[in-house]
Amino acid sequence: MAEPVAVRRRVLIALDSAARCEAVLDAGVRLAAHLRADVEAMFVEDADLLRLAGLPFVREVGRHGAPRGLDPEGVQRALAGYAAEVERVLGDSARRARLQWRFQVAHGRLLHELLAASTEGDLLMLARLGARPIEALRGAAVVSRALAAPVLVVWRDDEAGWRALNVAAEIAELEARPLLVLIAASGPRAAAQTWQRVQAALAEVGVDLRGLISYRQLPDLTPATVADAARVEGADRLIQTLATSAEELEALTTRLTCPLVLVR
Repeated sequence: MAEPVAVRRRVLIALDSAARCEAVLDAGVRLAAHLRADVEAMFVEDADLLRLAGLPFVREVGRHGAPRGLDPEGVQRALAGYAAEVERVLGDSARRARLQWRFQVAHGRLLHELLAASTEGDLLMLARLGARPIEALRGAAVVSRALAAPVLVVWRDDEAGWRALNVAAEIAELEARPLLVLIAASGPRAAAQTWQRVQAALAEVGVDLRGLISYRQLPDLTPATVADAARVEGADRLIQTLATSAEELEALTTRLTCPLVLVR
């Protein structure tokens, strides 16, 4: 297969306090190692959470059911502790992979901070709201090709869509995973025609997935439909471009149960 594109210089991972950092960071570091890229993680302190903690009428229910006011300083300490844990896990994983790495803390909303920190050529990975990446992400055991969870890519027939397809195919090939292309089409005939174009394009760049590539026709590519497909297929990762709006991406991340990789 062709060498990775030169402009792909960084895998940028964004997490908040709800994400399970070990699995997401491990997946991001492995992806960066495959692509010979640097890896960077951003921990985003949720601005809405901190604002709520400062309101006098907000209460939390303790273990014994007694409501009490939130402690803004306590919330800030908890976030700082989580950020330190993210940095430690990233550093350990990146050093094992012999990668250049960087960590930063941002304040705001997860997706908006990630987009603001990214540049052209970056691959962006995020997981949030308690998303539970499948155990295959932990890399604790070798998964056979027959049982490997698929890499899903959202197909859009434009330049950005082709870039996302190439990235997804490269990941699937490097990790020996099936590739499943999500196609929105008005009927089976239209879907089959699109699929022929996709296969021809992948053949041109030398992708060899040994038959582990297929497509699934969807009625549309709305966040709910795409997230449902990822859940049903038991996806390892979902890959798509930044062609959709920030609002649609936000809706998608709240529904996904696997990490989302955005191709910029």
